[in-house]
Amino acid sequence: MKTAVQSVRALVPLLSIMLLTGASQPPTHGFRPGQPDLKTGGVDIVTVGQGQAYALPSDAARVSKSGDIIRIFPGRYVDCAIWDADGLVIEGVGAGVVIADKVCDNKGIFITKGRDITIRNITFTAAHASTHNGSGIRAEGVN
Repeated sequence: MKTAVQSVRALVPLLSIMLLTGASQPPTHGFRPGQPDLKTGGVDIVTVGQGQAYALPSDAARVSKSGDIIRIFPGRYVDCAIWDADGLVIEGVGAGVVIADKVCDNKGIFITKGRDITIRNITFTAAHASTHNGSGIRAEGVN
């Protein structure tokens, strides 16, 4: 069993390479800003953010199909979206993905109507609804 010191020593060469190459963040599994939508095994990878295929999450929600993966790049988005397709994975890429200040249907920032939707690594804030029960995520589909 490795000790903590051995584990840290194992990371030193990797950190040195990252510093020498100017890398400030770990790789994003081949996805880079400015890259268009990708097709992988029949599943669409839809990218959102500055320089991406779509500027806003709501734009991606309108075109998403069952099984798609939506990758939202870091930034603050004043937007809301209704996700109708089933089996979506909606994920923030890296730190700093914030969606705020706007709700759809006076309910939430993201409203999920499709089944089996996974949302991860996204911060939701300031979901103000006139009914005083605005939410970051309003799940209306079945999981």
